[in-house]
Amino acid sequence: TRVRPEGYNNPNIEGYCSRQSVKAGVTTTATQSLLLLNSEWTRKRAAALAKRLAKRHPGNAEAQITDAHELAFGQAPLPSQLNDALAFLDTCGAANKPSGLAALTEYCHVLMNANAFLYVD
Repeated sequence: TRVRPEGYNNPNIEGYCSRQSVKAGVTTTATQSLLLLNSEWTRKRAAALAKRLAKRHPGNAEAQITDAHELAFGQAPLPSQLNDALAFLDTCGAANKPSGLAALTEYCHVLMNANAFLYVD
């Protein structure tokens, strides 16, 4: 048999979702998440947020992370989240350095793709 690429470009979600949820527009598909994760728009927003944080708190990674969480989620990071974020920036070799903008941008990109940012409980 021959594989038809049309099936990959236009997946039939009706077999996996109830007709009611499809009609109501409440589904989230993997392609939507991947689009958000990989889109140029999201990357530009992450870069803008990182620049904003770097300008507000130059050379202070802890304040940048705290502010990023407050802007994205409306609350300060948990101590474990703050430690993980500082470790991430440190692993990138960028904590508290001017060259850390790239690492901070990546961290902001991660925050913008977190479930806590996308869904309201």
